Parts: sequence; structure tokens; C-alpha cells
Amino acid sequence: MAMQWPQQATWPTPIHEHATRLSTYLQDTLNCIEHTNSQPVPADLVKTIIHGTVTFILKVQHTPNLNAISDALRILQTEAKATADENAQTLSDIKNELKSSTEAVRQSIAATQQNTNTGEEARAAAKEASETSKAVLEMTREIKTRGLQNQANGPMTYAAMAARCQTLAGTYNTQSPKGPSAQAQREVIVNIRDSFTIQSLRAMNSRNLKAHVERAIEQSGNENITNTKIVSSNQLKSGDLSIKTANNNEAEALQQFADDWVHRIGNRATVRIPTYGVIVHGISNDTP
Repeated sequence: MAMQWPQQATWPTPIHEHATRLSTYLQDTLNCIEHTNSQPVPADLVKTIIHGTVTFILKVQHTPNLNAISDALRILQTEAKATADENAQTLSDIKNELKSSTEAVRQSIAATQQNTNTGEEARAAAKEASETSKAVLEMTREIKTRGLQNQANGPMTYAAMAARCQTLAGTYNTQSPKGPSAQAQREVIVNIRDSFTIQSLRAMNSRNLKAHVERAIEQSGNENITNTKIVSSNQLKSGDLSIKTANNNEAEALQQFADDWVHRIGNRATVRIPTYGVIVHGISNDTP
């Protein structure tokens, strides 16, 4: 029986299927050659084999290099990681800048509020000093005028002069000298002599400082002051506290019962008790 040579084949597009079919076709051709005692191979068969082989070689040549693809993927992964790290650092820097800006704005607002309170206190003190100076000046002029009149009428003893001055002072007490302003009357100054306490209070904003004072008064347990309404609480440049109440009666109560609450403000904290007086110049204390 004559040996049947392989039929003309068609080659598939996928390279792996092409390789499988070409390998099978060549193996069948080799078997035919062995069984036909080396008879000449038909030209059509040789042409089919050559065409299939050349086509397969071209496909192999145009197949991408897997090593190059792997290297490219590794490079892309490295660049992607570097970009992600850079973006994370940028976001962290932006977050820190926003935090710093927020803190700067908060400090600016606190400083502005403190400057406003200090300005109001300075204006009130200046007005009070001006009124006191006017009263003292009027008193001094009156004393000098009466002194000249007494010299014209004759020598006056020290006792007589003192008696006249006492009468004069009583007259001016009902007219000219004015007591502390309404703002000063409802203000309580707490002297702080401990540096650690000063720094701790300076770290608080106005709201927290006011709450700290209210808590100290409430914890005193003294029913005379527990209902005191604190309007504001600010720290002065000296480190002392300026506490303003709703009225002067509450301020006087805080001063009177200071021992019950002021030590809760901080170590070595004491309430300043205000004193007022008038100095009169130009009176001789020599007796004739």
C-alpha cells in the first residue's frame, strides 16, 4: 500500500497553535519519508513546509521581548511608588502649613482682644487721673488763696491751719474728688508671683481663662460669691489677672472673701486690695 503524504495545511494566527500544528506536520512528513525508503518528497509538500516555517519565524521575530516588558513594568512600579510618596509628603506639608496658619490666626485674634481690653483700661485710668488732678489742683489753689488771706489778717498757728485744711478737705470731699471709675469698681486684680502659674495662665485663651476663674469661685463653696457673674478675665503683661464682674458689689465680695477662692487660681496668687488717697502740697507745718 502506497504511503499517504500529509495534506496541504493552513497555519493559524496564534503563535502557539501555529507551532503545534507545524510540529505535527513536520513529524508526519518525517514518518512518511522513513516509510517510503527515502523517496522524493512532493514539491507541494515542501512548499507547504517552507511556507509554514517562514511564517512561524516571522511571528517569533515580532513577538515582544518578555524581559523588556518585565523591566518596563518594574520601572513603572518604581515611578508610581515615588510619585505616591511625593504626593503624600506634599499633603503632609500642606497640612502642617494649614495648622501653622490656624495657630497664627488664633494668636493674632487673642492679641487683638488683649490689646483692646488694655486700651479700654488705659483710657479709663487716664480719665480718672485727669479728674483727680483737676480736683487736687482746685483744692491746692483754694488752700493757697486762704493762706494768703490769713497772712494778710495776721499770723496763723499750725493748729488753726490744720483745722482750716480739715474743713476744706471736708468741703471738697463732697464736691470735687471722685472715687474710682465704675469700671475700676467692678474690677478685681489678682497678683501672681509664681512664674510657673504665670506661664500656665498665659497658655489659656480668654474663654478658658474666664472658665478657670469661674471654676475657682464655684469650688470655694462660699454662698456669698458662688453666683458671681464674671464678665471677662484677661492676663496683663505683668502676669497678673484682671477680672471684671457685672457690678461693684460682686467685685467687693470677691475681695472680701478672697481667701476662699484665689488660691485655686494658682500658686502664690493674691487679691490686690485697692487704696485711694489725696496728697496736698503747699501746706507749711512750721509753728510760729
